[in-house]
Amino acid sequence: MYTAYENTNYAKPNPDYYRDLMNRLGLKANECIMVGNDVDEDMIAKEVGMNVFLLSDCIVNRKGKDISVYPNGNCEELEKYISLLL
Repeated sequence: MYTAYENTNYAKPNPDYYRDLMNRLGLKANECIMVGNDVDEDMIAKEVGMNVFLLSDCIVNRKGKDISVYPNGNCEELEKYISLLL
């Protein structure tokens, strides 16, 4: 599934964007993981209960937030994190 302005009523970083996606896919928050590189737009998914992982290779952190509050790292570390969730 992909989202575009034509098929969704919300956009990141609105938490309702993630709620809407879960509803459409018939998933609960604990069944999802948001992997992204933008602290403000992607990590907001944590507010709706989703697991999150911040890819730090090309991080976007416009407001200089503390990223230590999110699981983060490169793709290899993402693989390890996912294995812990399973």
